[in-house]
Amino acid sequence: MKDLKLDSEGDLLFDGKNFYTTETTDESLAQRIKIKLRLFQGEWLLDTSIGMPWFQEVLGKKVSKAQVDSLIRNRVNDTDGVDEILEFESSVDGTSRVYSITKLTIRDQDGGIAEVNI
Repeated sequence: MKDLKLDSEGDLLFDGKNFYTTETTDESLAQRIKIKLRLFQGEWLLDTSIGMPWFQEVLGKKVSKAQVDSLIRNRVNDTDGVDEILEFESSVDGTSRVYSITKLTIRDQDGGIAEVNI
């Protein structure tokens, strides 16, 4: 499956003449996961139920790293085409209160392996 390709900022990759598409199924799946995790629930006006519940369940709430990890793992596993999460690592900087996904590797339903850079 091919999708329109996004750059590192999440904008469509366009050279002024052509739009680019993802080249592999794994690249497409990794991009869909990245979009799913970056989209805030309620942000898309056509369906406010999709997206990560960052405001509803995480930001400003007293949640543990394990709870956030679980929420993210569930969203990734619920993505069409994902067979399993092979590697998942995250970190929290208590001083700056920043949560980061440092490693996310998945296996797709066809056996392919994709690294997701969030």
